[in-house]
Amino acid sequence: MRLSRAGSSSLGDPTVIRYTPLAGLALVVALWCPAEAGESADPAVAAEPTESPDRTALARDEAAAQAFHTLYRRFGQLKLTPDSRVADFLASSADVRAFAWDAVRRRADTGRPRIYSDGVVTVQVHIPIEQVIAQLKSVCSTYCAGQKFQPQDFDKILLYIDRRGLWALGQSRGELRLAIAGSAPVGWYDVGVFGRLRTRRKATDNAHRQLLQRIRDLRFSPSRRLAAFLDSDQRVAADTATFIHSHPNVGDVRYLSQRICEVDVTMAVADLVAELKSLANAYHAGAEFPQEVFDGVSLFVKDPVVKVTGVAVPEVPEQREPPVPADDVWTHAAQAEPPEHVDDASQAHLLATRSALARCREHLRSRLLNDPLPATQDTSDDAGNGGAQGRKTVVDLVDAVPALRKDLNMLLGDLRLVQTRDLTGGRVKVTAELPLARFKALVRHYCSKQARADTPD
Repeated sequence: MRLSRAGSSSLGDPTVIRYTPLAGLALVVALWCPAEAGESADPAVAAEPTESPDRTALARDEAAAQAFHTLYRRFGQLKLTPDSRVADFLASSADVRAFAWDAVRRRADTGRPRIYSDGVVTVQVHIPIEQVIAQLKSVCSTYCAGQKFQPQDFDKILLYIDRRGLWALGQSRGELRLAIAGSAPVGWYDVGVFGRLRTRRKATDNAHRQLLQRIRDLRFSPSRRLAAFLDSDQRVAADTATFIHSHPNVGDVRYLSQRICEVDVTMAVADLVAELKSLANAYHAGAEFPQEVFDGVSLFVKDPVVKVTGVAVPEVPEQREPPVPADDVWTHAAQAEPPEHVDDASQAHLLATRSALARCREHLRSRLLNDPLPATQDTSDDAGNGGAQGRKTVVDLVDAVPALRKDLNMLLGDLRLVQTRDLTGGRVKVTAELPLARFKALVRHYCSKQARADTPD
C-alpha cells in the first residue's frame, strides 16, 4: 500500500490511499485509538451500555471516587484562622499535598456500597476530625518543620468546627463515559492524559526523595548511619543523589480512585554498596570510610532490595465549595439516659449514645414517610377536590412501589452522628443529620414513573 498526495495520478489504483488533511487526522486517531473492526478501543465509548456485574462494580468505584474527591475539597476548606485554611497548608509543596491527602484517605472509613432500585449506587466516606488533625500534625512536623505552619496550628481547627468529623457521599450509575483517547482510570476523568503523566512524574520524584532519605537512615555499623558518609563531602552527596535518580527500578504505577498516584521504586542493596565503595575510593581514599565498612549495610538490611512507594495528587484547580444548603440535609437531636443495669461508665455512655441515635433515626424515618409528594403537572382530576394529589405523601408512593421501602432503609443507613454532648446524670444528647439528595431523586423518579404509567396511550 502506498500513500500519495491529493491530486496525484493514482486515483485508479485500489492500493493507494490519497493523503488529505482530513485523512491524516483520521490516521492519527486510528493509530492513537486502535480497535477491532466495529468495536470501540475504549470500553467507555459503547453506544448502548448494557447491564452487567462490571457496570455495578464501575458504579461502586465511581461513587467512592466522587465521595473521596468531595472529602478532599472539604478537607481543604477547614479553617485554621479567619483568613487561612488547610488548603493553604496543602499548597506549600507537592509532597505536603500528597502525603497529607494519602494519610487522610488511608484512615477514612468507607461505608458499604448501597445499590438502590433505580440503578444508582452510593458510597459514603467519613473521617473523625481528631484523625484529620493528627495526620496534619504528623505531615507538618515531617515536611514543614520550622516553616510557616507549625503542628500546633492545626488544633485551631476545633475553634471553627462543631462536628465530629467530615462526611462525603458519592453516587454513580456506572454509565460508560466517552473518552477522546484511551480510557481514564476511575476518578481521573477530568485530569487528562498529560495531567496523569505529570502526576506520575511527581510520584516518581517523590519516591526518589523517599529512597534517598531511606538510604541516609541505613546503618553500616551499630553506631553509624550512611548519612554520616553522605554529609562528609558535597560531592558524595551529589553523586549519591544522581545514582538514586538513574539506577533504581521503577515498578508498578497505580492511579487510585481516591485521586492518588502511587509509584513503586526499588534499589538493590548490592548495587548501593558497590556505589558507596566507589565513592569512598574516589573521594576519601580509604581514610575515614574504608571501602570494606560498607559491607556492613547488608548485615543491617534484612531484604536484598530497598523499596519505597512515591505518592502524588493531580494538580486540578480547587474550587471553593459552597455550603450545603439547609434543605439538602435534615437534622434532628435526641437525648437518652444510660441503662441502669450497666456499671461500666464508658459502656453506659455508648449505649445511651446508640439509644439517642436510634431515636433520631426513627424520627427521620417518620419524616421521610410523611413528606408530601411533589405536585404533578396533570391536575385535571384533582382540581375539583382541593388538589388531593398534592396532599399525598411518600407513604402512598411506598404502597405503590414496594421497592422504595428498602431504598428508604438504605437511606437511613447513611445517617450521620455529627454531635455528641454529655448532660447531667449521665444523659447523652446527640445530633444526627440525613443527606436528602438521594431521597429527593428517588421520589422524583418514581413519581414520574407512576405518572407515565397512569397516562393513557
